[in-house]
Amino acid sequence: SGDVAMQFYSARCDLPYSDEELSVLERRFQDERGLLPIHPTPARQRLLSQLVHMMKDAALQPRGSIRNFVKYPVFEAYTEALLGRKPNKFLEFVNLPAPQFMALAEQRAWSERDCWSILHTKVCSFHTCLDNKKKEYVEYRVVCEIETENEDSNGIENLWVVCRRYSDFRNLQLQLKKLDSELAALPFPGRTFLPGRGTSQPIIEQRQQQLDEYLSDVIQWVQKHLQEKLQEDEERKDVTAVIALLDDFLEVSQLDRKPPCSNDKKFSCNMFHSGWFSHVWDSTDIHSLHAGFGAVNCEVLSLLVQHNKHIHTLDLTGASGGSLRNEGFRCLLQALASNETGVRHLYLGGYQGHNCDNEDIESLFEHNKTLESLYVAGGISISVDDPLLAFATRISSLVTLDLSKCFNKQPKAAQAIVNLVPYLKGHKNLRKLFLNENHIGNRGAELLSEALEENESLQLLSLRACNVGPEGLISLCNALEKNHTLQRLFVTDRPSSLAVGAPSSVVVSHAIAEMLKQNTSLVELDVSRQYLGDGCCEIVSALAANTTLEVLHLRNNRFAASRVMCKFFEHNQSVTSLDISHNDLTEESETTADTWASLLASDQLLTRLGIPSLESICANTFISSLAINTKLKWLQFSSPVSCVKELDEFFRANQTVEGIENLESPPKGLFSIHAAILSHPTLRRLHWANLDVVELKRFAQNLSERSDRPLYFTFTLQQEKNQLESLRLVSEHLPKQ
Repeated sequence: SGDVAMQFYSARCDLPYSDEELSVLERRFQDERGLLPIHPTPARQRLLSQLVHMMKDAALQPRGSIRNFVKYPVFEAYTEALLGRKPNKFLEFVNLPAPQFMALAEQRAWSERDCWSILHTKVCSFHTCLDNKKKEYVEYRVVCEIETENEDSNGIENLWVVCRRYSDFRNLQLQLKKLDSELAALPFPGRTFLPGRGTSQPIIEQRQQQLDEYLSDVIQWVQKHLQEKLQEDEERKDVTAVIALLDDFLEVSQLDRKPPCSNDKKFSCNMFHSGWFSHVWDSTDIHSLHAGFGAVNCEVLSLLVQHNKHIHTLDLTGASGGSLRNEGFRCLLQALASNETGVRHLYLGGYQGHNCDNEDIESLFEHNKTLESLYVAGGISISVDDPLLAFATRISSLVTLDLSKCFNKQPKAAQAIVNLVPYLKGHKNLRKLFLNENHIGNRGAELLSEALEENESLQLLSLRACNVGPEGLISLCNALEKNHTLQRLFVTDRPSSLAVGAPSSVVVSHAIAEMLKQNTSLVELDVSRQYLGDGCCEIVSALAANTTLEVLHLRNNRFAASRVMCKFFEHNQSVTSLDISHNDLTEESETTADTWASLLASDQLLTRLGIPSLESICANTFISSLAINTKLKWLQFSSPVSCVKELDEFFRANQTVEGIENLESPPKGLFSIHAAILSHPTLRRLHWANLDVVELKRFAQNLSERSDRPLYFTFTLQQEKNQLESLRLVSEHLPKQ
């Protein structure tokens, strides 16, 4: 009652309103309460705004609590009107502080103008279902889209799907006819009485188009008369009744969505423009759809890719899924399993959703015959068993499969390899398999080795950071003596602890060397951080019998690079890219560099070189040799360069290097050679590591004067807090073009 409300507002909240003002306000609210719709009219909006104002004043009280409000009918009606639905006994708000509740309530408050004037629908497709009596009927899918002009709003969040039978459309049309003569005159597809014709394909497709046109006409009628109603600021019972029917038909009030408002995500690269769905639906120019790192309605996407066969790439990396009926991801998997889409490349790494089960994943892998690339790096946060992802090798058309970081724990990784290997053995099309950062271990490597002996299609196998130790690496090498198709093998990062009796680094190096002597297909080999020590000398010596290897990575293997380089330059016949970075250049007792320095200066094969740590007394000799070399085009440093004079001579004398990675300044910087770096005639790419802000400013000034040739320049900073300041410095000094 009004007296209770006045007593509540005056006593509990101590608001600065008179009893008369509160009484008038409460009577007006009670008069409107019985007719209050889900979407308030302008007059009711003004009333609600006054209540909001009062609630705000209450929220300013030091001990303002929503718990005190929930006992009163005025708050119940207010909340229902403002949120567009009845909360579950207000339990979701009862513990919220008053300011937080106000922010939430105002954010969700939609008026008729905010919603219905920007709502669009499209009857996109249909499917056949069975009722309880096993009788077939046709259900039409209606995609509803709320367009917003707010650039910060993610357009894909304002899409949902409802499924309706023809009889549902018919009932809606019969009720609308009674409300307005203009609505009664809208064309509507008639019923089909001939046996069997109601479910024939041509009739269904024609009816789908007619229902789409009818629903669009009704929405346009609402928008037209709603605008008139708002301008006149008066009640229109016919418009309110039509909105109520459409609200129920399209389930607008059941969505619990956020209204068009600023995006509160710290990062998102999924900012769809308003109306994107209608544009993409019939587009023949769009071949890739990237919806990663944002909210995704997979039910809508499933309809889209089934209709538009020109979409070949679908990227849901890092997305979070859901739909009105909570079956969005299941719908997408079913669409892909039906082979009725044009999707050939699918990215699902880091997808988050819980609306599918093991059967949906297995069905996709068993029935799909069209996917060529599947990327699931990072796994999928859904309610399925992770090892089932390894059954992706069942897809016979698959060319590239990335399951990196999907099986971090040993039991799951072991089961995954057991699931994967049988189908890998006989796969005819798979070319690239990435299993990085999975706990595969030696046993998993042995099972993969068995598959390699039989597989005749795989060209790349990546096992980076997979806990593969000496035993697993040896088994892979033995398999490659028989395999003649694998071209690239990456097995890096030996486990920190080895089992008792594990083969030594000498034994492992010997197995790699023997494999290189026998294998005739391997083009690239990466055994970085396997800690093979001086055994790498035997590996590079085996190049005397190998004429196919082109890229060799021996990064961070704890050897003296001077010894390895001598053997490498002596025996190499085909390797053009060598990475010996993060290894010592020489031993402490070594003081001369005549042999390897002259070989490096005169070499005519290497074009890419990962440079060892330049912290020995021979570092200046190494840089001087690089200046003489006439074939190197790409260099990667692994330590600060202290021999500034020799580095300056290198940039002035060298005429071939096009890219430099991880150039790092000594403590005093490289200020004196900035001009030499920028005047290098062939340098196109430069990455500077751990760059000081002062040196960055000076280099940016010099860089702004370089206008004759483009330079791709990237850098990392010594201190994270200086990032924004550094970007401002660069933007100030670089020319606008």
